[in-house]
Amino acid sequence: MLLALLPVEMLRVNPQLDAKFNYDRDVLHRYVNQNLLRLNICQETIVIAVFNIVAQGKGAIFFLDDPGGSSKTFVYSVLLALVQRDEHAAIGVTSSGIVAFLLEGE
Repeated sequence: MLLALLPVEMLRVNPQLDAKFNYDRDVLHRYVNQNLLRLNICQETIVIAVFNIVAQGKGAIFFLDDPGGSSKTFVYSVLLALVQRDEHAAIGVTSSGIVAFLLEGE
């Protein structure tokens, strides 16, 4: 799965994207609060490092590669919710149909 993080200003030219980024902040707060505690130390390190780049206002692309069953989708779901909760734009892109269904909020 690929995670693209872009400055919100870059996305405001498309009304469909505007609608996509109309997040329910209360739901995102609950999801993040419940699931940040479930991350192991390695997962938490990844989430915090990526989020810090986003918080600095930099656009970036990240690719997380690990064997199947290693909770990549969970890490992406928590990271996307954290980024979206703090009013940043984040889009998770996957080439696997099953992952697309499992990814929270996408």
